Amino acid sequence: MAEDADRKRRELSERIKAYEASEGYRLMGELRVERTSYDIFIGNYADLKELLESVKDPNVYLVLWEQSNYHLRTRLNREVARRLQNYVASAKALVEHTRRVVRKKYKGTEFMKEYQQQVDVNFKDSSLAQFVEDLRDYMLHRSSLAAYPTLVRRTEIHELGKSEESYMALSVKSLRKWGDWSKLGREYLHGLDEGANLEEVVDAYRDKVMRFQTWYGPKLGEHHRDDFIEMARLEDLIRDVEPEWMSIYGGVHTLRSDKTKPTGRTAPTNERSPIVSGNPETKQARVDALGPSESRDTEVFTAPADGLVANVVYTPAADIRGSFDSPRILELAVGRWDESESRYLASASANSDDFFLPAGDAQNLPLVFTNRLHVREGDVLYWRSHVLEGYEGTPDPGGTVEVVFEPRTVTAAGPAERDWREYVPNYWIGRTVWVEFFRRPRGEPNTMYTWNHRGEVVGASEQGLLIDVDVPPQLGTARQKAAYPYREIMDVWLV
Repeated sequence: MAEDADRKRRELSERIKAYEASEGYRLMGELRVERTSYDIFIGNYADLKELLESVKDPNVYLVLWEQSNYHLRTRLNREVARRLQNYVASAKALVEHTRRVVRKKYKGTEFMKEYQQQVDVNFKDSSLAQFVEDLRDYMLHRSSLAAYPTLVRRTEIHELGKSEESYMALSVKSLRKWGDWSKLGREYLHGLDEGANLEEVVDAYRDKVMRFQTWYGPKLGEHHRDDFIEMARLEDLIRDVEPEWMSIYGGVHTLRSDKTKPTGRTAPTNERSPIVSGNPETKQARVDALGPSESRDTEVFTAPADGLVANVVYTPAADIRGSFDSPRILELAVGRWDESESRYLASASANSDDFFLPAGDAQNLPLVFTNRLHVREGDVLYWRSHVLEGYEGTPDPGGTVEVVFEPRTVTAAGPAERDWREYVPNYWIGRTVWVEFFRRPRGEPNTMYTWNHRGEVVGASEQGLLIDVDVPPQLGTARQKAAYPYREIMDVWLV
C-alpha cells in the first residue's frame, strides 16, 4: 500500500510538472496578470462612477450646495481627485501591461499587426484616449484637482420656472495652462468648454477600453487554441491519477466526452461525469428598427453543438428610453415568441421609466440563471423585440446583438440529479460579475429576500458558484470567497 501511494505521488508530481511546463499554463499566468490590470481599471471606474452619479442626486446636491456646507464640497473635491487619479493611472497601466506582453511575445507575427491596428484606432490616434493618458501625467506632476463640483440653473424653454443640474466639471481653464499636453490631447482639450462634464469623458474612455477588450480576449484565445487544447489534455492526465485535482486558475479544462472515465481506476457509481468545454465563439446579428406597435423575432444563430450562453452584448443604434406606460420586451431566447417550449436567457426589457440605454454603448445583459443557459445542438436562438398586444411600446432603434457561445456537454437530468457545475461557463472564470440571489428566512416560507453581490468568479463546486466577493454579505465582514447555491441564483451579470 505504501509503495502504491509513493508511486501515485511521484506520478502525480511528474504530470503536474509537465502541465506547469506547458505553453497553455504559462499563457494562463500571463493572461491573469493582464486580467488583473483590467479588473483594477474597471473597479476604479465603478468607484468613480458611483461618486459622480451621487453628485447628480437632488437629495445629495441640495445639501451639498447649502452655503454653510463648504467643507462638504471641499471633501467631495478631494474624494473625486483620489478616485479620478486612480482611474487615469489604471487606464495607463492597463495599456502598458498589455503592450509589454504583446510586444515581447508576438513581435513580427500577424497577431501583432492586428493588435497594433486595434491600438492605433482605439488609443494611439484617438484624441480622447491621449487626453486621458495626458490627464494622468497632469494629476501626477501638476495638480490632483482636475475637476470641481458645479450647479447649473437654467430656465426650460417650454415651462415656467427653473430646473437645476449638479455634476462634476473639468477645470478646463486650469488644464489649458499646462504645457505638456500631447498634440492629440491638446486637440481634445480645446474642444471642451469650461464646465465640461467629467462623467461623460470617463464613460467615453471606458467604452473604448471595453470595445478593445471585446476584440482582444477572443482573438488571443483563437491564436492560442492549440496551446489551450494541449493544456486540457495534460489536465486530463493529472485527473487520471487524482480525480479531484483542480488548477490554481480554477475551473476544469478537459477534452473528454461525458462518457469517458479516467483510466487506471474504477469509477464509483455516484461520480460526476467530466465537464467537457470548448473554446468560446462569438455569434453576431443585426436587428432592424421597429415602430411603437411592431414586434419581431430575429434569428441570431443555430447552436452548432450543445453548449452554454456565456454572455450577451446588446448595442442599440440609437438611445432607448423605457417607459412604464409603454413597455417593450427585449430579450435573447431559445425559440420564437409564440412557441410554447421557448425560454428567455437574457433580458434588456425597457419597461420602467428609469430604463436608459445610450446609442452605440455596448451593454452586457443580465443572464437569467434560473432559466438555465444551456442550449442543445440545433436549437435556434432569437433576439425577441415585442410590445404587449393592444398596446404601443417604446420604439426599438435596432442595433447589434453579440452572443458568446461556449460548447459544453450538459447532461440531461432532473433538478434533483443535475450537476449544476455543468451550467457554469468557463468563460466566467476570472471575470467580475454581479450575482443576484434570493434567500428565504427560516420559518417564513412565503417571504423572500434578494441581494446583489459583486466579485470575481473563481470556480464552480457542488456547493455553488464560487465568487471572490467584493461586496461583503454583511457589515463588518472581510472580503471572502463565497459559494452561492445554484438554486438561489437568479441573474448573473458580467461587469
